[in-house]
Amino acid sequence: MGVCPEAHDLCVSKLCAFREKDREFVGALVGAGIVEASTLRDRLATVPGVDPTALIRAVTWLDTLSR
Repeated sequence: MGVCPEAHDLCVSKLCAFREKDREFVGALVGAGIVEASTLRDRLATVPGVDPTALIRAVTWLDTLSR
């Protein structure tokens, strides 16, 4: 059986990892209009156990995409 996560959920997991390749992937999806940065911000806040510093880092990075 395969797993097919929804695009926003996949991007949230990549933002939690916050590797360069993951940021490039998320940036491309946001740029292409496949995912919305606002939805990513909302979902990041719901991930249990995320380090607050990592959450701030990811949200701050998302803010750079909309400039």
